[in-house]
Amino acid sequence: MLTDCHTHLDQFHPQEIEDVISRAREVGVGVVMVAGTTLRSSEKCVELAVKFPDLLACVGLHPMNLNESVSDADYSSLYKMGTECSKVVSISEIGLDFAYGPEDHFFQESVFRRQIEIAKELKLPVICHSRDAHGDVVRILKEEHAWEVGGAIHYFQGNSAEASEIL
Repeated sequence: MLTDCHTHLDQFHPQEIEDVISRAREVGVGVVMVAGTTLRSSEKCVELAVKFPDLLACVGLHPMNLNESVSDADYSSLYKMGTECSKVVSISEIGLDFAYGPEDHFFQESVFRRQIEIAKELKLPVICHSRDAHGDVVRILKEEHAWEVGGAIHYFQGNSAEASEIL
């Protein structure tokens, strides 16, 4: 059985989702993980995972969607999703995007760190978005001891030496 560990099915029209899941099953994909990018999309990922047995949810705030401040209530919502639904299996899609994300790198970094804290509290792996920010992503993952929960790097653009560093 194969697992698709990163999709954004929450962005599909509801009528398309069943067809996508059916096609996935036909080619041997038994589990599909749906990654949130905002609070609303994370909520929708949880809803989809509850509705469809083949789906698992990942909740988080994507660095490119950080257009305004993130409140304690927002972080509490992510935490609550992770505790209230057993189908939430990862904090994703979190990380840094210095190519197209908000100009305020410190803001992105602080949101990234806070989401790693949530992942550690929930004992869930992190799936990190890393675009034009490899050194900072690795530094933060080390400083926050993200290895305690593990995870994956998504949108990795580095070379083999940088991949080895992440491993």
